[in-house]
Amino acid sequence: MRKVYSIFIADYTIWNSPSLINLLDVLRKNGELVVFVTNTFNRNIGYLKSQHYNFFIIEKIPFQFNLKNLYYQFRSLFYYVKFKAFSKKFDLNICIDVKGFCQFLKFGNDKAPLIYYSLELQLLNDSDPDKIIAFLKPFQELERNYIDKIKGVIIQSEIRKNVFYKDYLLDNALPCFLLPVTYNGEIIQEKKNYIREKYKISTDKKIVLYIGGIHSYYKVKEIVLELSKSKDCILFLHGFYQSAYITEILELVKDNNFTNIIFSNEIFDDIEDTNIIFQSADIGIAWYEYDSLNFKTAAWSSGKIAGYLRFGVPVIINDFSGGQEVIEKTQCGVSISSFHEILPAIAKISEKYEAYSSSCFKEFDKTYHFSKYETRLLDFVNSI
Repeated sequence: MRKVYSIFIADYTIWNSPSLINLLDVLRKNGELVVFVTNTFNRNIGYLKSQHYNFFIIEKIPFQFNLKNLYYQFRSLFYYVKFKAFSKKFDLNICIDVKGFCQFLKFGNDKAPLIYYSLELQLLNDSDPDKIIAFLKPFQELERNYIDKIKGVIIQSEIRKNVFYKDYLLDNALPCFLLPVTYNGEIIQEKKNYIREKYKISTDKKIVLYIGGIHSYYKVKEIVLELSKSKDCILFLHGFYQSAYITEILELVKDNNFTNIIFSNEIFDDIEDTNIIFQSADIGIAWYEYDSLNFKTAAWSSGKIAGYLRFGVPVIINDFSGGQEVIEKTQCGVSISSFHEILPAIAKISEKYEAYSSSCFKEFDKTYHFSKYETRLLDFVNSI
């Protein structure tokens, strides 16, 4: 009999997360999967519908008499009735991080085992100088009251596992599966001129790509300032951003007439649609600099790094996040300690570009290809 799996996801974008896409796919192929989503995005709903997943939207909308809230009230009622009518019992629960765990406490099958999938280290006792995860405090405290419900853990690396187990006071004997951020697709060697042609960039310019979240704790403004000094490079930024922060950077670019900085506001419906962005890039930047253990170990859990390597795009990363171990030692790029080293790092990569690019492809096949883990992951899940 096929097992019935439940997975609880709150506040995450699913359609552009290879980690979640791969997990959902492997569970559905090998059993019956029910997805619970909370505080979700309309594009998440569109993705789940397009892929024909069985899902429930769990949301709390204040009861007010206006058309917008009325729509959400009816939507909530529909999924509540649908959930109550669901007769099958779950054989296994999987939660994604702190909020997913709290979601499980309310809607999961308490008699079935729980696997905790840690995508972010949202630690109760971690440093958080700018209070970027302070809002999680009530969820973290609730979570710790029921931590003994965890029967297995999925996490990206040994170093992050050690941090997680220590903070959660978990027994080292608790089963764990190490799963890097992976893509379920082959390496792609073909280059494209999509960015170059769309923005009329001459062939003598290198395209340096920054992809992903554009927030202050990724130091994007500092990266912009450093790349603005280059006469040979175009910095192309593509990702999600905070409006106030992006406005500050856009004003900086405009006021100083930085002509080699391009912000993309293009939206893709599918993660594979972003391939042309990676294929258009010469070098990729991954920068994590925030005083927390999540950021200090980010190189081992970076989706953008896996993306760069899949397309043979050498990476510039900072030492702070583990760049020496993940990028420098594998010869997939250069790890540096300050923004002032970005331009020399570009020059260093350019001198032996083909060698760096070749190492990226090899490392992707070795470490970041989902097929390397799929069978063992399913065995782990079913062993809990």
